[in-house]
Amino acid sequence: MKNLLKIAFVAAVLAAASSCEKAGEEGEAYLPVTPYNIEGIWELSEWNGAALADGTFAYIEIVRQDRKFTTYDNLDSFLTSVKTGEYDVDEVDGSIGGIYDYSSMTPWSHSYVISELTHDRMVWTAEDDESEVRVYVRVDALPDGIAQ
Repeated sequence: MKNLLKIAFVAAVLAAASSCEKAGEEGEAYLPVTPYNIEGIWELSEWNGAALADGTFAYIEIVRQDRKFTTYDNLDSFLTSVKTGEYDVDEVDGSIGGIYDYSSMTPWSHSYVISELTHDRMVWTAEDDESEVRVYVRVDALPDGIAQ
C-alpha cells in the first residue's frame, strides 16, 4: 500500500511539473500572451537568427488600452518609416495580428505566434512561415530622434 501511495505521489509531482511552463533564461516563468503583458516599447534585436545590420533599427510600440501599435524602422530606407494601426491578440493560441493604417485596412504580412514571453523579451514566429522569426527586447523609451 505504501508503494502504491509513493507511486501516486511521484506521478502527481511529475504531472504538476510537466504542466508548468518552461522557465526563461533567468529562471523567470514565461508569461501568458495578453495585451497587458506585451504592452510597451520593443526593439527588434534578431530577425531570422541574425542581429540587425549596423545602423538599422526597428521598434514597435504596443498600446494595450486601445489595441493600437506604432512601428518605427529604417529597414527599407535610411529614413525612419512610421506606421500605425490596430492589433489583436488571441490569448488562447498566443498569437498576434494587425492592420496597418486602420483606415486603409492593410493587414500585416503575417500573423505571429508569440513565445518565450518574459518581462524583457519575446519571440514572434510567423504562423504561415516558421522561418520568419523575430526576437524583441523591451526598452524603456525610443532613442532620441526616432519618433517624429
